[in-house]
Amino acid sequence: MFNLYFRYKILNFLTMYGFALCCLVSCTAVNSNSQLNNLYVIIASGHVEQPHDKVDSKGALSHNDIYEYKYNDSIVKLFEQYENRLYFVSYELIYATDNFGLKERVKYVNENKPDLYIEIHHDSAQIQDLKRAKQEGINSKLWNHIKGFSLHYSEKNQYSFESKVISIILANYLKRINNFSPNLYHADYEKMICMDRNLGVYNRIKPHGLYVLYNIKSPSIVVECGTIVNPTEELMLNKLDIKLKIIRAINESIKTSKTLLFNK
Repeated sequence: MFNLYFRYKILNFLTMYGFALCCLVSCTAVNSNSQLNNLYVIIASGHVEQPHDKVDSKGALSHNDIYEYKYNDSIVKLFEQYENRLYFVSYELIYATDNFGLKERVKYVNENKPDLYIEIHHDSAQIQDLKRAKQEGINSKLWNHIKGFSLHYSEKNQYSFESKVISIILANYLKRINNFSPNLYHADYEKMICMDRNLGVYNRIKPHGLYVLYNIKSPSIVVECGTIVNPTEELMLNKLDIKLKIIRAINESIKTSKTLLFNK
C-alpha cells in the first residue's frame, strides 16, 4: 500500500512528534469528514463465553474472579451507542457472548474484508508472578510491573506496517488517560518483543505469536485495555468514565489512521 520511503516518513514522524502529530491529523480529519467515504471496522471482544474448542477460553480471571470476556464485552457494547460512533465509520461488533471460536472468527473476518480489525482484551500475568504478588499483598512491588495497557500487532500480518502505525497512534491516545501507563511486564518478564517501551507496542511473532494477528487479511491489532489481575487497576477499569475514555481513544485513533493510511 505504501512505498518504503513513505513508510519511513510516517514512522519517523510518529516517533518524533507522537501525540502532537495524532492531534494535528485528527483535527484535519474532523474538518474533512464530509468528503470521505465510510471505513468498515470490526471491533471484536476477545475470547468466548462458552468455549467449544481447546484453543478458545473465557480469558483471564480478574483479581475479583471475573472472567476477562465480560470486561471485553463491556467495552465493545459501548460502541452500540450513537454518541460513541464516528459517523464515517461502519461498525460491526462481535461479542464474546456470540461464541465465535478463534478459527471461526478469523474465517468470518476474512470473508467480510474490513478496512480494520480491532480485538479488545484485558491483561493478566504469569501464574507464578500473580501468586507471589498476592502473597506479598497490596504493597508488593510486583504490582508496579503487572499493570498497564499494551498494543499488539504482528509483522507476519499481511498489513503489518498499517497495523504497527495504528498501534502507535492508539497507544499515544491511551497514554493521555489519567493513571494509564504502558505495560512492560510482557517485555521484562515474558521477553516479548517491545517495539516502543514508552508506548507499550509489541510485535507478536514466535514464540509469542497470535493466531488472529497472523491470519486475518486486514490491518489488525489487539488492544489490552489494562490489567485486570492488578487489584488497583481492576477497580479503575470498572469505572464507566474510564471505559468511555478508552472508547474515545479508539475512535480518535481510527480517525487519525483514516487520514494517514486509508485512501477513503
